[in-house]
Amino acid sequence: MSSFYRILDFLKKQHILSLCCNTDYHHVWCANCFYVFNKYNMSFWIMTKLDTIHGSNLKKHPYVAGTINNQTKNILLVKGIQYKGYISILEGKIKKKHSIAIKKSFQCLL
Repeated sequence: MSSFYRILDFLKKQHILSLCCNTDYHHVWCANCFYVFNKYNMSFWIMTKLDTIHGSNLKKHPYVAGTINNQTKNILLVKGIQYKGYISILEGKIKKKHSIAIKKSFQCLL
């Protein structure tokens, strides 16, 4: 299996990412969010609210970075990735599709 497909497989198996964004005062704010990975456009659909500290910062400062790891206690088995990108707030049909994917993946959270 190529590295690319191993990364896709890893992302599909995980469900929490760290999300780091800028604030109005040039500080960094981080949060952990549940996500669904969309392999077709290489994006993360995260579950959060816009009235949180990171949510309000994301509206003004959409460039983000973060990490995803496998949460193991055995240091020999630690795996993870770092990412950076641009976040956008979903609306309309895409938001509905996102909501369905989140509800399917995280029924116990809703």
